[in-house]
Amino acid sequence: MQHFVPKFIALVTSMIMLSPLAAYADIRVTYTDSSPTDHFTVQNVSGCLLYKGELTIDFSTSLGQLVFDIDRNGWSVDGYRSNSRVHQPLTIVGGEAFVKNITDVKDGDNKVTIEFVNFKHGDRIHFNVDVDDTSGTYHPSVSGLEIQGASLNVITPTSENDGAFGANAVAETNRTSCIS
Repeated sequence: MQHFVPKFIALVTSMIMLSPLAAYADIRVTYTDSSPTDHFTVQNVSGCLLYKGELTIDFSTSLGQLVFDIDRNGWSVDGYRSNSRVHQPLTIVGGEAFVKNITDVKDGDNKVTIEFVNFKHGDRIHFNVDVDDTSGTYHPSVSGLEIQGASLNVITPTSENDGAFGANAVAETNRTSCIS
């Protein structure tokens, strides 16, 4: 009996650690500057199937004070309304099956929320949109430096987790519960 108890505890601990209750998910968002449209990739880099949730990208805290430039007569890289030749509405270009809903992004907005479903390990959602720096500090094309500080928030039925874009133009949440 003396040797059984430690082995039993070790077995139960291993089972709990491998169960879905103890698993965690990470969502990674990668930004790629391009012209005439910029590209975002949302990826489930965990071992979890996220049945449902929502992801919000918020530029209000970005160093470049980024906004969506989706209208020819909208925001320019100088941060004011002009006849902008480069603009691009937000368009889902991959992973449409995982997108249940997306907020209606208007020109000059700095936030987008994507409601996702059945998002399993390795799945990706890709979208294109033009993003402009309105701070007047940086080069017209947005790089990792301008997006740095923009926030990422992921909500599932059992958890809410945040991340922030770094100078490498990548944001990642940590420890989002697998139970969704």
